[in-house]
Amino acid sequence: MWLDLYNFLHETWNMCFWTLPALILAVLMVIIGCVHRRNTKKREEAYEKKLADMIQQTNPEMNN
Repeated sequence: MWLDLYNFLHETWNMCFWTLPALILAVLMVIIGCVHRRNTKKREEAYEKKLADMIQQTNPEMNN
């Protein structure tokens, strides 16, 4: 079975046995990185808004 897969990949697609799993992992890593970046930005914006509200409550004379 493995030899058939090895032969199929080498003769049909001219690629190494580990190329396809490596490409799949690379794509998954890019997707995970994008999702993590988006979540971090959301968290950062929420924190900045919360911090600004806390500062405004602490210093009400700065509401100009």
